[in-house]
Amino acid sequence: DRDQRWPSLPLLTRLGDFGDEGARRLVFLIGDAWREDWEDNGNIWQHPYLAGLIGLCRMGPAAASQRGAVDALIEAGTVVVSDSSYGRLTVNMLVALGYTPAEVTAVRDLSADQLLNYALERAGTEVDCIY
Repeated sequence: DRDQRWPSLPLLTRLGDFGDEGARRLVFLIGDAWREDWEDNGNIWQHPYLAGLIGLCRMGPAAASQRGAVDALIEAGTVVVSDSSYGRLTVNMLVALGYTPAEVTAVRDLSADQLLNYALERAGTEVDCIY
């Protein structure tokens, strides 16, 4: 139920506990969050979106089977890779899924974004899945 997703962030992040099926559901949350006209609905899209990012990040390599689906979301412009807290979380999620620094940099040129560069360097030693 879409109306019940936004207050359920901690619960939704735990979908990763259900293995590959949970990972598929987390990817779905990311993509589905953007279906709403979020300008008219405030920030209700954010919690399901964040739950997907955080859940996949926490799953790490166990969610690697979803890389193709994540790539499709990136191609569609659904995944936020900007110099923001969402962008830093995205960088950490990508590294946790097994993307190399070169693959993350290919998603978006990070040369001008010091904070994203820092997040990428830091994720190489310690992935941070907290928003």
